Amino acid sequence: MGIDTSEFQARRQSVMNAVSGGIVLLHSFSAPKSWSESGFQQDSNFYYLTGLENLHDAILAVDGTTMDRDSMKRMSPLSRRTAIS
Repeated sequence: MGIDTSEFQARRQSVMNAVSGGIVLLHSFSAPKSWSESGFQQDSNFYYLTGLENLHDAILAVDGTTMDRDSMKRMSPLSRRTAIS
């Protein structure tokens, strides 16, 4: 059983409240663990706020100025600006 999505929303809300006059940007980690390890490991902060383990090339924007807690952008190789919220 995984963590409920409302928990991740509450976590983003908490960050938003802490930076009410600013914006937090978190980039998903898009590289292998290391050359000696196989697989992929998501950035722990990105995972804590989104619950997304395997999302590559994404940026989570927590906007304390507009209180938009669910804004995420996926960076595609061609356009580098594809929204996935």
